[in-house]
Amino acid sequence: MQGPILDGVPLSLQDAVTRHWQNFVDKADSTTITELKAQPPLFWQQLAHVLACSDFVGSQCMINTSWLPALTEDLQQSYPQRHYHHRLAQQLNDVDSETLLHSRLRRFRNREMIRIVWRDLCRQAELEETTRDLSELADACIDQALQWLYRWACSNWGTPYSRAKEGQPAQAQQMVVQGMGKLGAQELNLSSDIDLIFSFPKNGETRDGKRCLDNQTFFNRLGQKLIQALDNNT
Repeated sequence: MQGPILDGVPLSLQDAVTRHWQNFVDKADSTTITELKAQPPLFWQQLAHVLACSDFVGSQCMINTSWLPALTEDLQQSYPQRHYHHRLAQQLNDVDSETLLHSRLRRFRNREMIRIVWRDLCRQAELEETTRDLSELADACIDQALQWLYRWACSNWGTPYSRAKEGQPAQAQQMVVQGMGKLGAQELNLSSDIDLIFSFPKNGETRDGKRCLDNQTFFNRLGQKLIQALDNNT
C-alpha cells in the first residue's frame, strides 16, 4: 500500500509519510484498509500531504483507525452553522458519568480537528472557514459540556435560585460563559488558547439538594468542573 500514498511525495518527506502510514496499517483491520483502497487518487494525494505536514493527524488516525474512512465525506465539505452543537449533543445524550463526558468530549474534538487540519492543509477551506470552524467547535464543546454539567450539579447539589423579593419570586439561575479575545471574535487559530469569563445573574441558595449551597459556591464548583472537562487529557 505504499505505492499510492507515496506517489508525488518529495523524497525528503517520504520517511514521515511512510512512518505514519505504516503505524496506521499496523493497527487498522482489513475492513478499514479495504474501504480506503476504494478512495480516488485525490484522497491519496491529500492524505500523503497531510501526513507529511501534521504529526497530530498521523497519531490520531493511528489511535482511532476507524475515523479515516468514516471522515472521507466530511473532509470534502463545509459544515453548516451549529453543526458541531447538534452532533455533539447527540454524542452526549447517553453520557452518565463525568469520566465518560471527558472521554466523549476529547474524542469529538480530536475527530473534528482532523477534518479542520486536513481541509486547511489541502487548501479546501479558506482561512475564514478554518477560524470559524475552530471557534464553533470550541463553542460547542463549552456549551454542551456546561449543559451536561449543570444538570449533573443540580442533581447532586440542588438547583441554584435567586432570593425571593417582594413581587419577584425566586428564579432558577444558570451560569453564563462569555468567550473573550479570538474566541469571542470567531477567529481562533490552531494554536489559540481560549479565554473565558464565568458569571451568574443573582445571589441566592440551592434547593432540593443534599445540603444548601450559596450560589457563589455552586457556580465556583461548576466552573471548576467545566474547566476540568475541557482541559483533561483522556
